Order: sequence, then C-alpha cells, then structure tokens
Amino acid sequence: MRHRGFLMGLGVFAALGLGGVAAADSNADVMVCPRPDLSTPKCPEARACFDVRATKNITHIFVDLDFDMCRSAPFVISVDGVDVPADRLHTRGGPCNHGDDDISRTVWFPLTGNQDKAQICVRVEGAVPQAISVGAKAADECVSASLSTPYCSNCGSECPPPPPPPYPYLNYTPAK
Repeated sequence: MRHRGFLMGLGVFAALGLGGVAAADSNADVMVCPRPDLSTPKCPEARACFDVRATKNITHIFVDLDFDMCRSAPFVISVDGVDVPADRLHTRGGPCNHGDDDISRTVWFPLTGNQDKAQICVRVEGAVPQAISVGAKAADECVSASLSTPYCSNCGSECPPPPPPPYPYLNYTPAK
C-alpha cells in the first residue's frame, strides 16, 4: 500500500475561505477530491464534501476533524446523500493506520457493497472545524484529502478570534 498526494490549485478554495489538498496521482487506484462547490465553512452548520473515485472497489472511508483550540461539536457523515448511522462508526483500529499508509482519523467505517465512486459529506452543528479530512481505501491504496479554514469557530461561543497577522516591518520597543 502507498499513500499518495498532491496539492490542488487553491483559487476556488480561497474564494470560499477554504484551503484544500487532494490526494491521488496518475497511477492511483483511488483518489479523493474536495468539493468546495458543495462545502460551506460557516455557522451554524459547517459542511465539507469530497468525491471519492477508484478503479477498484472502495472498501473503507476515514474522516478526521481538527477543531484546533475550539470545542469539538457533533457531526454527521453521509455517503451519497444517506447518513451513516453512528453505530457503524469506529474510533479504533482499521486499515491504513501505519507507516506510509497512515491516514489520520476521528472515525472510520467500511463501505458495504461494491462501489467505485462515492460522495462523502461531513456536517458539523454549532462549530466550524479548522480542517475536515476524508480518506479512502481501495485495493491496496490509502489516500486522503482535506479542506481547511484559516481558524476554527464555535459559532457564537467563547472561542476567541484568531490573532492578527504578524507585522515584521514594525520593530516597536516600548520606552523605559
């Protein structure tokens, strides 16, 4: 198994306030591509969608949510518009969890049946994570992709705004 990836152009992501990384290469059995046109990084419900395509059967999906310094929030995962029941989500073990094949995950679940494409969407109520990643396994390939925002938000709660950008040209030293 090999973990492969490359950086996609960020023009569309930047317009939505999203940064994105897609994973695949020309020889990959599986690829995961962010769908910024179906993603919304804003309150009260953040949403990130990804297209997964493979030349072989997709057997597993991995989802990782990075809330950075904000409080985590409940989330729902759907496959092709159908919500995945919470009792099908695993938090331990699974494939693609070591060496070059390591895919970070908050949860993972097997896909049932044979399918070579799927649209995976993650909805988060009451918060905007800093990043949402989706990974997939098909045959011996493990890949993942992510959508990210400049910072997390807890939708009207106590989470502070991000710090201002550094201004290296200002070298202010207070007088003593």
